[in-house]
Amino acid sequence: MSPLVITTYREALALAEEIGSSWQRLNALRTLSATEALFGDPRRAVALARQSLQVAVDIGTSFERVTGLVPSLAVLARHGHYELCARTDGYVMSRGVTIAIKNIGGIYRLSVAEAQAALGEERYAALAAEGAAADWQTLASEIIDVLDAGSTAVVRDGD
Repeated sequence: MSPLVITTYREALALAEEIGSSWQRLNALRTLSATEALFGDPRRAVALARQSLQVAVDIGTSFERVTGLVPSLAVLARHGHYELCARTDGYVMSRGVTIAIKNIGGIYRLSVAEAQAALGEERYAALAAEGAAADWQTLASEIIDVLDAGSTAVVRDGD
């Protein structure tokens, strides 16, 4: 992926912050955090995913709270938190949130593919079903704990 893509999303985030648009900020964070996790700086992606969750909570709508979890998928998978990634995916997909997925479709598929490969289809499906029944606050708190604790040991060589 071209570094220009990441630069463009960083600029979009800066502009959203400058104009004070939470909605635009969440959209930029959603794509930038996943893109950074997969193609850029996985450590920066952790902070961006955390910001995304906070903005989603601040906006406060059920839709934004659910879609605010989407950027976490790539970060969790990239850092080896495959089970939490699978549960989060199950939660998001069970809520019928397809618009956020469509906006970052390719990135979404790459995000969950790593966790699916690591866990295997059967285990991933079981964890996704568990996540579908989870409480948002409990799941979001677990993700925030992972992001805040810095317990994101990079699992890929060379990072």
